[in-house]
Amino acid sequence: MRRTFLGTALALTSLYLLVPIFAFEISSSPALDALSQQGKQLRADLWEIYRDPKEKATSPSSGIDMSSTVTRYIPIGMSFDDAERILIAAGFKMGPRPPHPIQKESIVKYPEAFRSAWFGELDLDQTFLVSKTSVSVTLFPDAPDNPNARVKEIQALLHTTYL
Repeated sequence: MRRTFLGTALALTSLYLLVPIFAFEISSSPALDALSQQGKQLRADLWEIYRDPKEKATSPSSGIDMSSTVTRYIPIGMSFDDAERILIAAGFKMGPRPPHPIQKESIVKYPEAFRSAWFGELDLDQTFLVSKTSVSVTLFPDAPDNPNARVKEIQALLHTTYL
């Protein structure tokens, strides 16, 4: 029994030393799991706020500002990659990464700041052909047009649209 245990331990140790990639994957897993867990907790918090009748009664017609709730999970200065992992784990559908092309022919003219912003949306509730409640998130980078940009500002809004 002892000989089998020692042989197995020796084989596993040899495998661990021969395959350094395997060792890296083991050490980096908790960070990814932590981001996924943060995303799941963010969704639970957003759902709890949505289900609170007090919030609905006092909310303006434009919606409920959820920026402070989202900022608890995506702090200012976080990389866009980590922010993306958290939002996707929460169930957000993310738009294309910035910078967005300038639409010269478009009827609607957006401010220049939105050209470098990143948008995401999470559908919380939908009533058949009547209404849809969702959370829209806009992430602004600290350095526009930089692929390694970090989050400088977050705007999040819970709103209901009627079809």
